[in-house]
Amino acid sequence: MADPWAEIAQTHTVHQESHDFVEKLNAMGAKRMADLTPDGAKKQFKELALKLSGEIEFDGEVFEVNIPSPNSPEGIPATIYKPSSRPETPAIFLYFHGGALVFFSRRSHETCLKTIARDSGAIVVSVEYRLLGEEVDPLAPFDDVVQAAKWLLENKEAVGGRPESKVGVGGDSSGGQLAICVTNDLKQPAAKWFTTFL
Repeated sequence: MADPWAEIAQTHTVHQESHDFVEKLNAMGAKRMADLTPDGAKKQFKELALKLSGEIEFDGEVFEVNIPSPNSPEGIPATIYKPSSRPETPAIFLYFHGGALVFFSRRSHETCLKTIARDSGAIVVSVEYRLLGEEVDPLAPFDDVVQAAKWLLENKEAVGGRPESKVGVGGDSSGGQLAICVTNDLKQPAAKWFTTFL
């Protein structure tokens, strides 16, 4: 039986930027996903994300909060990025990181979120929702982000906003999926405060 990938390779050209990125990963010692255990893949994704994301200067405050949750006795951790350049009534952007609901964390997206806060003047709230795994409730990520959104709508001042601050919700990849779930679950009257960013 012919190798389908060989046929694809003969009819398509890999973009140079994609090629260079894969070469960079290889040079960093990245292994193929198929050669890793689930825990090994999570570890590799985390390490590569931190190495590749870089650092930026951020003029503002970065602090942590624990959002109360009936599903987590210790609460849901979140990082707040509060830019110095924010307006008197800043918007608040509730963000959920991507990673197929099994990879990455708040830390892996920190540079991106500092950039969003710096360039938009909005306060960014990055949620450390529970990742999926063999021992985790399959609804855990969804429960956590809905709980975080409910809390934020009632506690805008706890992250540096004002009662009249508008709240947006979004994320990348599976984080975008979580954002959609939040806007679906938080219907009237809460939904009027939301704008979805994907």
